[in-house]
Amino acid sequence: MAQTDSAQPWCIFACRAAGLKREMKERKPIFYDSERVRWRRTRRVMEITGVFLTLLLAYFFVTIAVSVELPAGLLPTLNPDIAP
Repeated sequence: MAQTDSAQPWCIFACRAAGLKREMKERKPIFYDSERVRWRRTRRVMEITGVFLTLLLAYFFVTIAVSVELPAGLLPTLNPDIAP
C-alpha cells in the first residue's frame, strides 16, 4: 500500500493528538533586551504620561470647583436679628 500526499497531514495531526510531536530546538528570544533599554524607555514614557494625566485631571477638577456656583436655595439664610 503506497502512501499518498493526502495521508501525510492526517498523520501529523494524529501524532500530535497522541502526544508524539517532535521536540523543537530552543532558540534565542526574539525580543531579548539584555541591557533593558526598551524597558527604561517604556517606563519613562509611562511615568511622563501618568504625570500629564494627573495634572490634567487636577486642572479639570479645579476648573469645575471654581466655575460652578451654588444656587441661592441651597445656601443657608442669614438673619441679622439673631446674634451668634
